[in-house]
Amino acid sequence: MQTPLVAVLLSSYNGERYLAEQLDSLLAQTHRNLRIVVRDDGSSDNTREILRRYASEHANVQVTYGENIGLVPSFFRLVDEAPSADYYCFSDQDDVWEADKVERGMHRLRAVTGPALYFTDVQVVDSALRPLGYEHNPAPRGASFENALVQNIATGCTMMLNAAAHAALRRRPLRLVSYVYHHDWWVYAVIAGIGQVLYDPYPSIKYRQHGTNVTGSPYGLRRWTAKVKRHLGPATLRIRRQAEELLRIYGDELPPERKRLLEEFVHCMQSGSWIQRARYAMKSPLFRQDGIDTAFLKMLMAAGRV
Repeated sequence: MQTPLVAVLLSSYNGERYLAEQLDSLLAQTHRNLRIVVRDDGSSDNTREILRRYASEHANVQVTYGENIGLVPSFFRLVDEAPSADYYCFSDQDDVWEADKVERGMHRLRAVTGPALYFTDVQVVDSALRPLGYEHNPAPRGASFENALVQNIATGCTMMLNAAAHAALRRRPLRLVSYVYHHDWWVYAVIAGIGQVLYDPYPSIKYRQHGTNVTGSPYGLRRWTAKVKRHLGPATLRIRRQAEELLRIYGDELPPERKRLLEEFVHCMQSGSWIQRARYAMKSPLFRQDGIDTAFLKMLMAAGRV
């Protein structure tokens, strides 16, 4: 039997400080049939020189040097232009993967038919890879479409997609998507809608927190400050906008009960009165992983802030 090919998709941007360490952890995976596909998003530091060196020394490292278009469009371009493979992973430029990350994901996805997404927990570390003692646990209530519409729990750099999930994303080219908050949230919502999402509590990566993260996982006081800003700021309106886009692009692929759930949410948030929104919020099955977050969500629904 032929060894499955795994494509690792990495978008780099001014990542000279940690990029080599991350590439080394990819090359050290216990599953050896890996193709590391990098798109550099217009770096101006030493990142491109590092990538040229790795590409010249390792036949399975493939690099494209592009203009700066931003993190989300860069990852979408990687997905749209990825080579044919059996499985696909997303990678950040500044983490370190556990050696069995790819192998564990393949084991979980091997028995699944249809589009499927696998993601894991992380170990939050500082710039020197020292554990910060922050408990991440993104999915105490499990992954589902009811959660994916209003919260992203699937950290992109832990994700693995099977070929059916990747094909589903490419059927509706990502360059045609007019609004997405984060690439990993979009992938979580799409696959939760049309397929299966598998969560593994095993921390498969050392998730580095440092001053130049494009995105990161707040901890301690920063975590609660981020919650307040998220609930009170305009970012909550992005939930509805992304849901509208999901309905527009994938509505005809959703199972009937999931399509109905999405339609009711979008319709009520778009045109419902205050009373209608409040009634909907009270009975809605949509939830966030934390009870307090869910309560805030219900209030925001009633207020028309979602």
